[in-house]
Amino acid sequence: MNLNETLADTFRLAKWYETEGRPVCPWCFDGEDLRPGFKPLKRNPLLRTYWCRCCDRCFSDLYGTPIENTSVPLHVWVLVVLDVPMTKEQSQFRHNRYGMRKRIKDSPFIARWKAEMGKTGIQTRLKGVI
Repeated sequence: MNLNETLADTFRLAKWYETEGRPVCPWCFDGEDLRPGFKPLKRNPLLRTYWCRCCDRCFSDLYGTPIENTSVPLHVWVLVVLDVPMTKEQSQFRHNRYGMRKRIKDSPFIARWKAEMGKTGIQTRLKGVI
C-alpha cells in the first residue's frame, strides 16, 4: 500500500470512527443502502463519494470535516496537521499555512486523524519522502 492510500485509509478511519471505517449518511444515518458516488473528488481522488439511496443525497469522506470546502490536496493537509516542513513542490500552499492551521485548531476530527496516523507510522514514512 503506497503512502497516499494509507493517508486516505487513515482519513476514512478517523472520519467514520463510530462505525469502524464504514460510511454512514450524515442526513438519514443509514449505512446499509449506500452506493458509490457519481464523480470522484478532483484534488483527492482516493477519498470516496457516496450516494444514499434512502434520502437520495450525495456526500463524500470530506463532508463534515474542517477541510471539506478547500481545494488543498490531502497530502498537503497532512503536512500541516503533523507540522512537517513543506518542499518546493508544495510552496504554493505555504502562504496559506497560517489560515490552514487556524481552520483545524481544536478540531476533534483532526485529533482522531493524528491518532490514526500515529498508529500506522506515517510520520516515519513521510521523513523518507520529504
